Amino acid sequence: MTRCVLEAIEVWEEVATGIVHTTAIILAIYAFTKGKNKIKGVYNSIRSFANQLSHMDLRLKISKLEGLELRDNRKDIINILSEIEGQIKVNPFLFEIAESQYRMIESYTSKNSTLTDRKLANLIGQLKEVLRIVPAEPYEKGSGNHE
Repeated sequence: MTRCVLEAIEVWEEVATGIVHTTAIILAIYAFTKGKNKIKGVYNSIRSFANQLSHMDLRLKISKLEGLELRDNRKDIINILSEIEGQIKVNPFLFEIAESQYRMIESYTSKNSTLTDRKLANLIGQLKEVLRIVPAEPYEKGSGNHE
């Protein structure tokens, strides 16, 4: 008799679990369909904020580069350029606008090309101009990877 009671409890437990799961799924579907615009608004706000942070981060890195002299800080400059290279690489919108700057940076960081003060100043000027072109607000495309 005790065994029958335990089996009955297990069956009701499974039924209750199934009902809870089904209810949760139905509520999730309902919330998604009815709250679609709210979810989309939150997503767009988060994406916009992330893009603004990325834009500010690039500005900060360019400012750091401006304050460094190549002969005393070559390693630091290459490290900052590597960070900028990575940021441009994973952002398709930014990559589309700054592909030539990306290629320049890539040649300096991979040591295929010699970086000079003049080349660095030119690159800094180009990167500043790219940031003037690129809006700090939402980039239209998502992130990706360019090889």
